[in-house]
Amino acid sequence: MSYLLAALLLLAPTEYLQQLEKGKECKSCTMAKEVESDLLVFMSFSMPDATWIDLSLPLEKAGGVFVVRGLPQNSFDTLMQNVVRLREAGVMAQIDLDPTLFDQYRIEATPTVVLREQGRFDKLSGNIGLEATLEIMKEQGETNESARSLLQKIRGAA
Repeated sequence: MSYLLAALLLLAPTEYLQQLEKGKECKSCTMAKEVESDLLVFMSFSMPDATWIDLSLPLEKAGGVFVVRGLPQNSFDTLMQNVVRLREAGVMAQIDLDPTLFDQYRIEATPTVVLREQGRFDKLSGNIGLEATLEIMKEQGETNESARSLLQKIRGAA
């Protein structure tokens, strides 16, 4: 079972931090149980912010999700500092923490894009951009219909 911290990153990371500091529960934050998107971009907080920023807008337009393996330095504080820094830099795509997905798709390098479609998936690693990755999947992958549809979403959204 996966345990995601989507709420920390989706809704209000600043509010979440403030509530934690006060010893209160963040009422607008929720915990998700599994990633529902079929477009996953596996990342690490050790990646440059520029990589996160470049991938974020097309990922957001496509309804995809960033996935990180675990807590940086084994610390929720460090996780939140990273998320707040990325949000302030303009990274608005959902970020989930799910080590089980790293294992399930045998992720060994970041960034890696996984596109799931009806029980099949394509996986491509490397810092080549989301549109270029989806183009490759559209031309050579098993998820070509999904890749085609996501490219239309990305290119059609202004």
